[in-house]
Amino acid sequence: MASTGNPILGDQTYGKKGFILMRKGLYLHAYSLEFIHPFTEEKILITDDLPERFIKIFGTL
Repeated sequence: MASTGNPILGDQTYGKKGFILMRKGLYLHAYSLEFIHPFTEEKILITDDLPERFIKIFGTL
């Protein structure tokens, strides 16, 4: 992700300086995932709210 200009918050190896949250893990979240089911060929869409630990750091987005 860092190579595309979008480093993951908390990534100690490739993250931006000043944005490393020591011992707090990586802050990576998929709001939605969409794919075609391999057997039924049905389009599957899964969405999820922002995790509480993200809201504590960033507030509501």
